[in-house]
Amino acid sequence: MSSADFPLLIAPLVTLGITAVGSIFFLYLSVQAGRRYYLPLLFISVICVLYIAAELMLVLVHPASQQLQHAYLLQRLFGIAGIVCTTWFTGDILRRHSMQQRLAHYLLLAALAVGIVIIGGAILHPPLFWTRQDTGILWFAHGGLFVGVWTAALALLTAEGLRTRQWLFIGMIQAGLIGVFFSFLIDFTPEYADAVQPLFGQLRVMPIGLTLFLLLGGAAVIRDFISTSRELTVTKDRLAFLAYHDDLTGLMNRQALTDRLQQTIAQARRSTTEKTCGLLMIDLDHFKRINDGISHDVGDKILTAFANRIRNRIRSSDFFFRIGGDEFAIILTQLKQPTDAAVVSDKILRSMDDPFLVGEETLYLGCSIGISIFPKDADGAEQLMIRADSALSEGKRERNVYRFYTKQMQIDAARKMKLLGHLRAALMREELHLVFQPQIASDGRIIGAEALLRWNNFELGSISPGEFIPVAEESGLITPIGHWVIEQACAAAQHWDEEGLPPFPVAVNISARQLRQKDLVPQISSALQRCGLTPDRLHVEITESSVLDNPETAIAVLHRLNSLGVHIAIDDFGTGFSSLSYLKELPVDCVKIDRSFFLELPEDAKSSSLVLGIISMIDGLGLSIIAEGVESAGQISFLQANAPIVVQGFYYSKPLNNQAFIEFVRKHQQG
Repeated sequence: MSSADFPLLIAPLVTLGITAVGSIFFLYLSVQAGRRYYLPLLFISVICVLYIAAELMLVLVHPASQQLQHAYLLQRLFGIAGIVCTTWFTGDILRRHSMQQRLAHYLLLAALAVGIVIIGGAILHPPLFWTRQDTGILWFAHGGLFVGVWTAALALLTAEGLRTRQWLFIGMIQAGLIGVFFSFLIDFTPEYADAVQPLFGQLRVMPIGLTLFLLLGGAAVIRDFISTSRELTVTKDRLAFLAYHDDLTGLMNRQALTDRLQQTIAQARRSTTEKTCGLLMIDLDHFKRINDGISHDVGDKILTAFANRIRNRIRSSDFFFRIGGDEFAIILTQLKQPTDAAVVSDKILRSMDDPFLVGEETLYLGCSIGISIFPKDADGAEQLMIRADSALSEGKRERNVYRFYTKQMQIDAARKMKLLGHLRAALMREELHLVFQPQIASDGRIIGAEALLRWNNFELGSISPGEFIPVAEESGLITPIGHWVIEQACAAAQHWDEEGLPPFPVAVNISARQLRQKDLVPQISSALQRCGLTPDRLHVEITESSVLDNPETAIAVLHRLNSLGVHIAIDDFGTGFSSLSYLKELPVDCVKIDRSFFLELPEDAKSSSLVLGIISMIDGLGLSIIAEGVESAGQISFLQANAPIVVQGFYYSKPLNNQAFIEFVRKHQQG
């Protein structure tokens, strides 16, 4: 190669260098990405880099050879593929940015602008696009910089179409790309230019591919811009709606509740008529049973039906929200007096008397409502929500009622938080202990005992189970506490054996949360084995409501316990909802009738008839019976005269600590 040829190599060397650097960079990025769909792109990059290296050597050795003509055409193909791949990869990165749509628009508009510049350049300075065989190495440059630019623009548009899967868009761009490429091969001969000169004048030097690029590429860009802009507008509107609305019911959500409540309070403060506003928190009673027992789809339909039903029972000036799974809220604006909130709440409760019809299901639900009033209960939105939630918690204890917030609720909430703090440490401090209440058969024998949990706190003193057990259940602490009770009850039974007492069983209470634990059965089995007890020495007592919380899981666990040999009793029978139906399904050995049925025995005739009916029904099912809370001789006489019932209550003994229980048994045996 002579020194005279060196200036002619500048354009192709720069083009090759830029393409090589770009390909190597993409090769590095595709290796780092580690994604399967980048493998073909990685392959193209490797081929492109290797080919460019071979072509560069050919340019340096034979700058004007015929081989270089073919090499240049192949380099063009690989270059276009490399640019498409690089653009694709870059776009994938850009789309992870929050400005992705705006960046995509900018890139497409830039590509269109490049096309316009190319057309303008072809008109103003035709020699840039006129290639001749007598120009040596420049014959292979094909317009130098401009050719590379419009190829890159077309590659950019192609990659954009591939990424968005707009096949019509890709087809239009590819038509322009093919036109450009073939215009490079045939170029324009003077004869062809003379043939079109009468029609196009100065445009005779403009390749047909550029025309296709401008018409097809430009049309595709404009179409994509309009389509994407429309989609972006719809998406923005949808996101704005979802930010403040529930997707299922169309109601406003919790975020909207806070904002709207603040606005309502501000308006109430500015009011000259001394009007107030109220907040209702609503929770559907036992809604979880529908999701667990029927299906989530039915649950969703009920939520939608409930939302539509309540919409018709509030004023147009009020605001309705869905703030959780089965939790709703209503802002009552411009209340003349707080009792107006009770009127609205009563309408809502009465509306729940009508069933929900979902497919073939006819379902009855209740709801609980908590009410707080501005400014009587709170002066700000956040506190007003807290107060209404406290009132709701009070209402949920009774179910299907509304409750206004009271200061006592705040005191109770503070007490509950204090109990929870101490209860977390109660196990480690050994503040919990068990007491045992004997169970006496009709012939006077002690046939077992129920283990009852007690808590004596160093600061708060003795705390009633009726107060701390609900706190433990709500917080989830009932699970470790329940496990501890099982271990201690089995250990107590082992101690009774060592003291020479009869091998009667000990009964423990199992909570609804424990019934949902997969390891409950292994825990009980391990405790029995460690203490050397047979499974029939442990009786577990469950309430009807604990089964209803999750029927399928609870029934499965109870069957596993029954297979193990553990006896199962229904506690507080008659206070739940589906007593009779579940007695047939559960693997129950015993039923404990709640103390409320015996309070007026034997004087009250209706109570006597009711108790006799319950006893007859349970006895007919072949189940044993324990009467809880028996406190008088008259109750004992009535029960023993009508059925062989086991009795547990203060008439015989209050709950005793372990040592006192052992002494009670020995004394009872002695006569």
